[in-house]
Amino acid sequence: PNTYTLNYDSNASTLIGGGNVETAEGFESSVSATWNEATEIAEYGYSLAGYEMIGWNTEADGTGTTYTVGQNVVLNLTSINGGTATLYAVWEIQEYALTIEKGENANGIGNITVSVDGEVLTAGENGAYTVTYGENVTINVTYNTGYTFSSWSGGTVTNNTFTMPASDTTLTVNAKPIGYQLTLHGNEGTIGGQTSYKINIDFNETISLPNGKTYNGSNLAIAREGYHFLGWAESANGGIVYPLDNLSYTHNTAGPVDLYAVWEANT
Repeated sequence: PNTYTLNYDSNASTLIGGGNVETAEGFESSVSATWNEATEIAEYGYSLAGYEMIGWNTEADGTGTTYTVGQNVVLNLTSINGGTATLYAVWEIQEYALTIEKGENANGIGNITVSVDGEVLTAGENGAYTVTYGENVTINVTYNTGYTFSSWSGGTVTNNTFTMPASDTTLTVNAKPIGYQLTLHGNEGTIGGQTSYKINIDFNETISLPNGKTYNGSNLAIAREGYHFLGWAESANGGIVYPLDNLSYTHNTAGPVDLYAVWEANT
């Protein structure tokens, strides 16, 4: 009977990552087959990240006859003596778990929405989303008042898009407080010799306001001729909100804030 060469083709050139097909050690990609005699179908000798090999097919597009490893079948793929025939690997793309966690300043992070091709995904009971290898995942994150985006860790997210790798993945989104300006007004007096003094402060940051003598370990005189300093008010004519015995201030306004020195005439 005639014999021919049977090639086992990885058939991965059109798949995602097709250039990175690995061949099992000792796998024979070409064997001899004989007309009208049974041939044992080869092992799945190729591997490719993101895919599982599930069979061999007589057509590259998978529309032919599929055979599985270990089958003994009469193939008769070509009657030409010394000819060549090919079986093509059949691949199945895999799904993986994508978990998205809130990291730094988690209290500043609002809702996280995950979608693929415009379809919003729902997380499973374990909090993970099921995503197919190679899919582009859109991740939209909202931030609470006073906070904004800081960074991603655990993977590369570009323009809110993450491409799913061939592994379960956990991404962490980090937020940071927005910086604002706190302006202290001398209110007819001076602060460090100036009519006002500016402090850069983050949202929700707590500081101790200047006490009239020092601030952050440095001298910072607050003075008005004929008056002594009592504390800080929220308006030029307002009452004391931050007295000298309680100068703790938390910036919980999403914007700039002005405070005004409060004076009492000397007697």
